[in-house]
Amino acid sequence: MVAVLLISFDGTNYCGWQVQKNVVTIQSLVQKAVEESLKIQTKIVGCSRTDAGVHALGYVCSFPLPMDFKIPPEQLAFAINQFLPNDIRILKSTIVQHDTFHACISAVKKRYRYSFYCNKIDKPLLQRYAVRVYPTIDLKKMQKCAILLQGTKDFKAFSNAGSNVNTTVRTIYSIVLKKEKGIYTLDICGDGFLYNMVRILAGSLIAVGQGRLKESQLLQAIENGDRSLTGKTMPANGLTLINVEYANKIF
Repeated sequence: MVAVLLISFDGTNYCGWQVQKNVVTIQSLVQKAVEESLKIQTKIVGCSRTDAGVHALGYVCSFPLPMDFKIPPEQLAFAINQFLPNDIRILKSTIVQHDTFHACISAVKKRYRYSFYCNKIDKPLLQRYAVRVYPTIDLKKMQKCAILLQGTKDFKAFSNAGSNVNTTVRTIYSIVLKKEKGIYTLDICGDGFLYNMVRILAGSLIAVGQGRLKESQLLQAIENGDRSLTGKTMPANGLTLINVEYANKIF
């Protein structure tokens, strides 16, 4: 049996998901809460290695359970939440009977959102979850360029050094840019993402919207993998993992 948790967290106070030495991470706290609440020793795996400061609306993690485990699936969330800080919450919990489910490997789609606003001065009530950019942007120009980035491509130029992957080819199913109540959002759905890929895509499209990069430069970057032709890596606080999809619906 495998337990599956749907988690929401504010990543401001943490050094990302992955367990690391001498720092507090989401995984380390969830691992400890699971062991203390359920009285079991297990190993939790997450759907994505989010960076320090990145948030999540629908993060998924999983861990194996002993065969004699008796707690009802829906009660796991309530039990574990008692041992977690208020900025990390298990929203839903379930148990799948097949041991092949893996929160990361079994994922078929991931959806992220990058949020930003245009203003000369920081807005304190927005700054925790959105990034200030200036000067203003041309949203239509960004939307037009976003269409060109969709599909199966080599996104090497949209990744920073630090990840060890077999291939830099990824499929982007959709990129949706819109503005509502002064907040710009970039929603991007793909089969997976390289290290810092979403934040670099956001930085690249913002640069296009501000006239600092041309569409042709981004297309050239895809062709030759030249990182210097793409935009900057945007700050982590504007990024939120929205949801993860699996071949068989979990929640």
